[in-house]
Amino acid sequence: MILVPRPAPHLPRTLSVLQQAGLKNLYPLALSHPESIPAVVPTTASALLITSPLGVQTGLPTLPAYCVGEATASAATMAGLKVVYTGSNNGASMAQDITQQTTKPTHFAHLHGDHAHMDWHTILTKAGHTVTPVPAYQTRRVPALPPEIVANLRKTNAPLTLLFSAGSALHLANLYKQVNITPTGTAIAFSPLVARAATHYWPKVVTAAVPTLEAMVTTIHQLTR
Repeated sequence: MILVPRPAPHLPRTLSVLQQAGLKNLYPLALSHPESIPAVVPTTASALLITSPLGVQTGLPTLPAYCVGEATASAATMAGLKVVYTGSNNGASMAQDITQQTTKPTHFAHLHGDHAHMDWHTILTKAGHTVTPVPAYQTRRVPALPPEIVANLRKTNAPLTLLFSAGSALHLANLYKQVNITPTGTAIAFSPLVARAATHYWPKVVTAAVPTLEAMVTTIHQLTR
């Protein structure tokens, strides 16, 4: 059993990649349903920071867009934004790259969700930049596990669970607790930050070599050979 908990908009692409990699016994779980919020970008902003495709929406000012990863950059490009940077799905790494590449003080508007980690903003502010958080979507998390997921978790001793965010790990663990299920098997974490959250609940946590879905697929193959 491979449990795939993702925000509903991300599930189709995630499942497609996993299926194309030959993985079976997949159990998708729409863990949340993001809802867009009209983003109010300050008129003084000179660039956009976007850390999720969900942060992209119509009506954004045509400022240079710095995107955390390829999926976000693709969404920004499709929305007509000029992408000037594409990172490796890590906010801190993106901030460090920006400080090395952009010496002129810049006012960044960070388009984010209500559960975003923003401690890496200090990397930019210490380098003389300004960062203004701009809410662009909020997350409506599911209140309970679907009965079919509960039934399969109860009869599976060692499931693989894909975890893409620290918030998802915590919420999923709380949903397990509601139905008296203790996390078992192995959690495959998207990044070290996610792994640190998962280790509080899962007996075994393996972190993908790099924070990409493809790297998580590689990890699954390594664990199931």
